Amino acid sequence: MSEPYEFVGGYPTPETVQRAYDEADLNRAVSAYRFFYPTVSIEATWRGNLSGGVVPNKVFPLLEGTPRQLVFTPNSDTPYAAVAVDLSAGPIVLELPPGPLMGTANDLNQLWVLDIGLPGPAGAAGGKHLLIPPGYDGEIPGGYYTGTAMTNRVLVLARAAGRHGHGPGDRTDEVDQDLPAAPHGELDRADLDRPDQDRRRRLHSRPVGGQPGLLAGAA
Repeated sequence: MSEPYEFVGGYPTPETVQRAYDEADLNRAVSAYRFFYPTVSIEATWRGNLSGGVVPNKVFPLLEGTPRQLVFTPNSDTPYAAVAVDLSAGPIVLELPPGPLMGTANDLNQLWVLDIGLPGPAGAAGGKHLLIPPGYDGEIPGGYYTGTAMTNRVLVLARAAGRHGHGPGDRTDEVDQDLPAAPHGELDRADLDRPDQDRRRRLHSRPVGGQPGLLAGAA
C-alpha cells in the first residue's frame, strides 16, 4: 500500500502535489500502453509481411507454421494464407474458394471487420466478400458479404482446418489456393482469376531488426 497523501491546513503539501501528478502520469501511460497494444502488435505483423516481399492488394504471403516460428499468436503446425489490404482507393473484393478454410479480417487496430470461411456467413462454401473503407459513402452492391473497417489497412488471415488423415502438408496445399483480392469491379478479370505464381510469397518466420514476433523472410 502506498502512503496516504499529506495535507497541512487543508492543502496538499508540495510533495503530495508532485506525487499526485506523477501517479496520474503513470496511470495515463499504463492505460495508453494497454489501449494501443493490439495496434502495435498488428502493425508489427503488417511491417514484417511487407519486409518479406508482400505488397498490399498485389502479393500475398503463405506461412507454413513450425515450432520455431517467431510470430505472436499462430499455431505452430498450421499453414496460413494472408491478404494485406489497402482500402485507401476504395472497397476491395475478397473471394474465398470453397473448402475447410477459416479466417477473419482485422483492421490495423486489431478490431474485427468480418469472418470468412467456416466461421463466416458462407461457411465452407467460400463466397465473395467486400471490404469497405471507413467513411465510404458510395453504392454498396448486392451479392457480397460486407464488412466496414475503421482503418484503411486491413489484414486478412485464413487457415486450413485439419481433416482426418491429413497432415500439415496436405493443408498447405489447400490454403495455397489463391484468395483473389482486387478493387471492386475488377475481380472477374482473367488475370485475377488465375494469377501468376509471383503474386504469392512463401514466408518463414524470423526476427527482424532484433525484434521477435515479426513475420518476415521469403523461402
